[in-house]
Amino acid sequence: DPASARSDYRLSLAGPLGLKIDLASGEFDTLLEVYDSSGTQVASNDDFAGSDSRVEQAFPAGDYCVVARGFADVGGAFTMAAAMAAAGAIPGRPSRPAATRAAARAPTAA
Repeated sequence: DPASARSDYRLSLAGPLGLKIDLASGEFDTLLEVYDSSGTQVASNDDFAGSDSRVEQAFPAGDYCVVARGFADVGGAFTMAAAMAAAGAIPGRPSRPAATRAAARAPTAA
């Protein structure tokens, strides 16, 4: 839906990997979701720290869709940061921000 306040990001993992993904906004309550290639939700978080979200877990090899959106489809500017580590390891501090976009943009075609 072009009016949707969400942004989709594709992620392909060649092997198992631990990921920490942070989604933050000073404009809206964030919601972070991760889906596998079959469309099954494998992780989600709302309000990890205040109204910001975090997913932190190990993922097997495969293709994923990371969805950044606002709770109740409210959007605005946000920052997403991701850190990677070997599967089973706890990721360290976030790396440089991977993406900064306005969440009100239309989702990308799959």
